[in-house]
Amino acid sequence: STGDSTMKFILLVIVVGQMGCVFGAMTESQMKAAFKLIRNVCQPKNKATDAQIEAMHKGDWNQNKNGMCYMNCVLNYYKLQLPDNSFDW
Repeated sequence: STGDSTMKFILLVIVVGQMGCVFGAMTESQMKAAFKLIRNVCQPKNKATDAQIEAMHKGDWNQNKNGMCYMNCVLNYYKLQLPDNSFDW
């Protein structure tokens, strides 16, 4: 449902914001490379546009199927989401 998707996206923003703690040993350039890798894997796979991804970075989670599938791909890539779409705390 839309409410569940919104909560997932909000959680993702929080998680991405905390990546500095998780990747504390990584340099800024290494983190940028990791984010670029994930984007290069998930964006073509789900046909999300650059505009959609930028909008999500700015907190606009009202996206079409491609945008939401991109975010699902990112969550799965970081192993933050289980196959039943619940979060792996």
